[in-house]
Amino acid sequence: MEIETIKSNSSVKWEMVKIENLCTIVRGSSPRPQGDPRYYIGNVPRLMIEDLTRDGKYVTPQVDSLTEEGAKLSRPMKKGDLVITVSGRTGVPAILNVDCCIHDGFVGFRDLSSDVNIDYLFHYLNSLTTITSAQAVGAIFKNLTTEQLKNIQIPLPPLPVQKRIAEILDAADALRRKDQELLKKYDELAQAIFIDMFGDPVKNEKGWECLVGEDYANRISVGVVIKPASYYVKEGIPALRSQNIRPNRITKDNLVYFSEETNNTILHKSKIFTGDVLIVRTGQPGTAAVVEEDMNGINCIDMLIVSPKKEIISPYYLAFFLNSNAGKNYIISNQKGQIQQHFNVGDINKFKIPVPPIAFQLKFEHILLNLKNQLSNDIIRQSDSLFQTLLQKAFKGELVAE
Repeated sequence: MEIETIKSNSSVKWEMVKIENLCTIVRGSSPRPQGDPRYYIGNVPRLMIEDLTRDGKYVTPQVDSLTEEGAKLSRPMKKGDLVITVSGRTGVPAILNVDCCIHDGFVGFRDLSSDVNIDYLFHYLNSLTTITSAQAVGAIFKNLTTEQLKNIQIPLPPLPVQKRIAEILDAADALRRKDQELLKKYDELAQAIFIDMFGDPVKNEKGWECLVGEDYANRISVGVVIKPASYYVKEGIPALRSQNIRPNRITKDNLVYFSEETNNTILHKSKIFTGDVLIVRTGQPGTAAVVEEDMNGINCIDMLIVSPKKEIISPYYLAFFLNSNAGKNYIISNQKGQIQQHFNVGDINKFKIPVPPIAFQLKFEHILLNLKNQLSNDIIRQSDSLFQTLLQKAFKGELVAE
């Protein structure tokens, strides 16, 4: 699929307009107490961050719901409204496919001015993911405030230019998502092999010994939590965040950086090494991936770090277990009624998992790595790089001529 780009005069100056002057901005809300049957599990869809991760630009809530009474205490939004995450994985925008409610972890954009194209605004907010994440405040949750969003200024070219920019970025994103479907097929095959070799982890039909974190890990710790943004530099040692962790995979989108000195001194306890397993704590808790060789010695922010005892457990087996339905169900069962879900050191320490003989695990690891080597990662990286490049050029007046 060829992406058409029309390069404009990069010296063009577009009017900068605050978002609050282009729409009505509303914060989501939730009925209290959490989990009250008067308000929860009804016929009114309730948007969750997991829905955005699954669907992308156009989102349909499938995870949670409210009763009619609960909806009155939440924030109803309309089909076609734009929303953005403001806690956990901050700064992720989406357009609603249906009427639904949003909770405190979202902000909604209503009543858009006729001067702005919604697809253009979506892509502009998407381009700010790194900035919004860096601006987020809060000791435990990196919250993005409504006031910060109101004051974001966006370049506002004529409507025909906005629409053309959105069309080009939509086409590039479609190419990227097509390649990501290939990754999905790989994941499905790997999961099938996992179940075939080890059985259903919930039932543990094969009677594997069950161990807790302290039995199979040399280290269980947490990445940088206190004011990580205060250590950011323009270039240096990469630091992974929750948004970089996908089931059984680490992405390098929107990385932040620490200086080499800071990485090796003040923040040395959160350094990660080849074979460590990184586990998301907040937003989509329990999502796990293995640190590969090209990430040895870098850092991470606000996630669990597990260094497996390799004579007992393969890091790939551990990550696949945590991402399995069994792993997800365990975590969900301990998070009921919470908006901002967590997975902490104490959870992994008491979390019993079936552990097959290490030779059997290593056989699975060998099969997994062979499959991975057959995957055309270069092509996938190229389509993602193209999208990110176009995204940055679009709002500098370097993509479409007026």
